Amino acid sequence: MCRSVPLLRHHSHVNDRQTPAIFVLRFVLFSILITTFQLSVASAGPNLGSWTTPPQSMLIPRTNHTATLLPNGQLMVAGGTDATGQFLNAIEFFDPFTGTWSAGPPMNIPRAQHSATLLPNGKVLVAGGALSFTTNFATPITELYDPVTNSWSLAGNFNEARFEHAAVLLQDGRVLIFGGRNGFENSEDLTQGSFAVGGDL
Repeated sequence: MCRSVPLLRHHSHVNDRQTPAIFVLRFVLFSILITTFQLSVASAGPNLGSWTTPPQSMLIPRTNHTATLLPNGQLMVAGGTDATGQFLNAIEFFDPFTGTWSAGPPMNIPRAQHSATLLPNGKVLVAGGALSFTTNFATPITELYDPVTNSWSLAGNFNEARFEHAAVLLQDGRVLIFGGRNGFENSEDLTQGSFAVGGDL
């Protein structure tokens, strides 16, 4: 028969006597870690990221819009609906360095729940969207914003009008449009279809 039982009892007894000391040591180490972390957060708060309120609000409060980060660091907000439900073609730019908003050139048509895709050449493709909440009407119209000329130009239509869709920039520079809906009343979910922007943009 194995005679290891007394040895196991001995070790168990030793561990029982060491448990309070180990507990206190762990508590002290944990307290030191928490204090160090709190001091690090307090001293390096801005480096860890924080929220601030910009000195200026948007020029037009809106919803159902798009927000696109431009290569120059500015944020372009386009379209959407205002507090009265009116569809907007207005755009505005947010400058993160000054915290201010400025108006930009309006799009060719008002739209909401559309997509906005930054292209490799710095232009922004705005596609589709809804034109009204009261009629069964989505649009297939697309347009391009050129930051160099600060202007919009029509870029053709995709095959089926839609809103609440997805737009993905492909590696070859084309934009894939898929999904979404084509109307508010008796709307149909669109699971396929694409629009390719070809040539020079």
